[in-house]
Amino acid sequence: MFRKKVRKKEFYDLITMDNYDVIENNTPKICGNILDLDVRQVQITFDRGKTVVEAQLQKNRWCAQTKNKLANGTYTVWAMAINSLGQRGKAEDSLIIKFIEK
Repeated sequence: MFRKKVRKKEFYDLITMDNYDVIENNTPKICGNILDLDVRQVQITFDRGKTVVEAQLQKNRWCAQTKNKLANGTYTVWAMAINSLGQRGKAEDSLIIKFIEK
C-alpha cells in the first residue's frame, strides 16, 4: 500500500509587516516592506481569508486600506504575498482596534 506523501507548504521571506499595537481607526491602513522585488501581489485578511483586501505595491513597500469598519477588539492580521515564480510569503501581526466615535 502506497501512501501519498503530504508536502508541507513552504513559505519564503517575501514581505514583512509593520508593527501595530493599538490602532485608533476602525478602517486601518496596514503596510509593510517588500523583501523580494519580484513580488506581484499582496493581500491582507483579518478573518482567515473570508474577506481579503488587495494591497497597493510601490517600490519596496506595500499598503492595504480596509474599507469595512472593524469593531473594537483584538485582531490578528495576515498578509500573503506571491512572486512571479509562484512562491508564497506570509507575515502576521496582532493589533488592537480602539476607535472612539466623536
